Amino acid sequence: MSTMPLCVGLFGGLDPDQWDEPASNAPVRRPDSWACVSASSATLPGIRVLVPAEATMRAWRMPAAFNSGLRRTLRSLDELSGEPEEDEYGPARPSLFAHAMATELLRSSAALIDPFPAGSACTDTAAGLRITWRKQNRQLRLVLPPTPEGRSYLYAQAGSQHQITDNLTYDSFAAWLQWVDRGSE
Repeated sequence: MSTMPLCVGLFGGLDPDQWDEPASNAPVRRPDSWACVSASSATLPGIRVLVPAEATMRAWRMPAAFNSGLRRTLRSLDELSGEPEEDEYGPARPSLFAHAMATELLRSSAALIDPFPAGSACTDTAAGLRITWRKQNRQLRLVLPPTPEGRSYLYAQAGSQHQITDNLTYDSFAAWLQWVDRGSE
């Protein structure tokens, strides 16, 4: 995936034509004109995302940091960290290991797919994590242990068929997320 510079203006307050030249004498390439990403694509309230007008929207991808599905999944995960350590059912807060592993896996995999589907996180009885994605008859569950000694895996289900895979790489996880996001085709 190629990257390109973005101009982000808060509430329209930053004008790219008013930027100061860098301290060095290096030439600065500025596009002749800018195009604004549609409001439906700009998922952060009050923020405009501008791209060089010569870049076609088909060739340009919103960076993962702006992806609403990823943000909702990370918010679900972070909300668990604010829970009391335990409740009447057991651990309510994930272990630091499970939280860090989930965050890294989600962020790194989100760079590989667009759109990133929204998932919902919960803890298991040992302070591990389960993050679930559902669409139509498909379900994907990421299961992360509370410690490095535990087993990490993906559980995929479509109707009455299911599969468990221990192959948990950024690429394989991104492929499974795309699978669940397609729903029953």
